Amino acid sequence: MVLVNKTLVWTFALTSLVGLVGPGLAQNQDQSIRITPSSSVETRTGTSASAQKDSSCAGFIPAQPNYEITFTEDLDRRFSVQGNPNTTLLVINSKGKKFCVQADSTSNGKAEIPGRWAKDTYRVFIGTRSQGQNPYKLTIEPVN
Repeated sequence: MVLVNKTLVWTFALTSLVGLVGPGLAQNQDQSIRITPSSSVETRTGTSASAQKDSSCAGFIPAQPNYEITFTEDLDRRFSVQGNPNTTLLVINSKGKKFCVQADSTSNGKAEIPGRWAKDTYRVFIGTRSQGQNPYKLTIEPVN
């Protein structure tokens, strides 16, 4: 009987651990995007979350990046996020340099950062100027 109880305890513990770790692993895989010279347009949709105040222009951002974007070499690309006029886009390179832009009513809720992106991994945060949650569409596309 003791062996059965230990087996049940271990089964419960492993099931709980898989429940905690499993979704996180799947979510991280979806959040990683690899950009190569042959990559065309990458699009992701989601809902911004405002867990913490950002001291730069981004307002409120999630505690963890929405996405990690890896450029395999220097490439011309445009990051754009379509949301509401409250939407912010913050991109941080591996050295901590921040690129930030806010959407507004004039841009119809679109925030864009075009440029030549160095080979690196960038953390992308999609936030809001004031606390709240808003749906968004992130697009990373070649710049002509």
